[in-house]
Amino acid sequence: FYTSSTVYGLIAGRFSDSGSFLGGIHTGIILISAGIAGFSITLIDPGVPYAVDIAAAIVMGMGTGFYHPIGASIIQRTYSKENLGRALGVNGSMGSIGRAVFPSIFLGMAYFMSQGDALVVLAAAGIISSVAIGLGLKKTAEGRPPVKGKSGMKDVVNMSIILLTAVFFIKSVSSQGMVAWIPTFLTYSRGVEIGATLGVVLT
Repeated sequence: FYTSSTVYGLIAGRFSDSGSFLGGIHTGIILISAGIAGFSITLIDPGVPYAVDIAAAIVMGMGTGFYHPIGASIIQRTYSKENLGRALGVNGSMGSIGRAVFPSIFLGMAYFMSQGDALVVLAAAGIISSVAIGLGLKKTAEGRPPVKGKSGMKDVVNMSIILLTAVFFIKSVSSQGMVAWIPTFLTYSRGVEIGATLGVVLT
């Protein structure tokens, strides 16, 4: 998942810089929803080949790598310099809220349905939202034209970006490690069942 997201994020970033791909942000959400649907199939039918899980992870990774850089480009082209930081902050905060409430929503739904059925509902919600976003962006201009001319690596790489990248790397390693470790610890060492209680703890 993260390998796919990393590779495709670099590709999508090039498209967002050119300004030619901004209207396709909803495609990223469709890819994520398709990956979720793939995982739901394996939860509903354990006999499905493991390759389906791998394919679903790859597709989801492509989706996340797709919409992050393009979403940032849309915000940069929409808001003025005076309000850009606030807009990016709100966007990041909403993403954090979504990641926080997801365990409660998913495990709460799985408590009343099944894990596979809960993923089906979430996949359908993602597809519906992506269609709404696509229709909303259909008549929206892409903003100012991209700046022409070649830019070397000296314009992109400097000490500030290197330090910021290192901070993000450490933060991601720590947060993902905790996200992977906490539910494993609670279920295997503490005997907490998969359900609403575990979702609240993770949130």
